[in-house]
Amino acid sequence: MTGELQTCIGIDGSMLFVDEEKYLGLMKEVGVVPCKEGRGLCYEDEESVLGFDFTNLTVPLTSPAAFESPAPGDRRVESSMVSTLLDLLDKLGEYPASMYLADDEWLAEETGPLVKNGHMTKTEGLILSKLCEEDHGMDVIVVGPDEKAIAESIIIPQLTLFSTTCCITGPKGRVLAVISEDDEVSFNTNDPALFQLADAIMKELEPDLPFKLIRA
Repeated sequence: MTGELQTCIGIDGSMLFVDEEKYLGLMKEVGVVPCKEGRGLCYEDEESVLGFDFTNLTVPLTSPAAFESPAPGDRRVESSMVSTLLDLLDKLGEYPASMYLADDEWLAEETGPLVKNGHMTKTEGLILSKLCEEDHGMDVIVVGPDEKAIAESIIIPQLTLFSTTCCITGPKGRVLAVISEDDEVSFNTNDPALFQLADAIMKELEPDLPFKLIRA
């Protein structure tokens, strides 16, 4: 898949971008397709999927709320989820990773007031603004393991502030992670051996994580 990507001048001169339609065509070849409900990506062969979720959600039995929205300003748990996911992809050898936004654009509003009010960092504001300025607001963004900090700056506001749904796929579609306000972070794979390795890595990390791990 990576051979199909076209290099574009981006945030640091080395970022890779691919048109959404082209990306979806490439992913279909490896069994990853848009979900039937229209939000995010799914494996075409649903029965082959193995995975787990990262969550800090506790749903009281008496509460009518299905989830608790992350509050802007206190994003420690959500940030840890995203960072842990990106590190996991590195340990699994699943870079370059492609970041696909299922909703709208990576940035749909001015960053100035958001940064000023502490809802996003200055770095996040600069990177997201640069994406839009260079007309990559709706493109799929491809990052390498040395660009995890940039990936975090793009993804964390999607989860904590914009309530968008974005997906991260490995180069051969063996990994499909979905990040959203509802599910927070969901790690999926159609490769049993890769799942066993990912599960072993997460079991080592689990005691020190600030969020819960839920296995399907």
